[in-house]
Amino acid sequence: YDASVTCSDANACITLISTGINEVIDASTEIYPNPANNYLNIVSNSIGINTISIYNLHGQEVLNTEVNASEVKLNISTLKKGIYIINITSNDASVKRKLTIE
Repeated sequence: YDASVTCSDANACITLISTGINEVIDASTEIYPNPANNYLNIVSNSIGINTISIYNLHGQEVLNTEVNASEVKLNISTLKKGIYIINITSNDASVKRKLTIE
């Protein structure tokens, strides 16, 4: 992002800035181990994590927790083996990743 650049279309500038923020947040968010068993560690090096949601492949939410932290150790022992989508949200952005539970 270059603040000295003038945009002729203000909506385009906002889109570019938002995309850049999301890419930084995505790159600085760690989820491990993956595949996981009983616990999952989630670390965000750029923002605070507000909410973590886990969805099965049918789109059903199977876990939702509010955390308000930058590091979380999440108990996932109640989830069955399989593939899930984890959605990590902050005030400004969200990151979605594939999660495998063994």
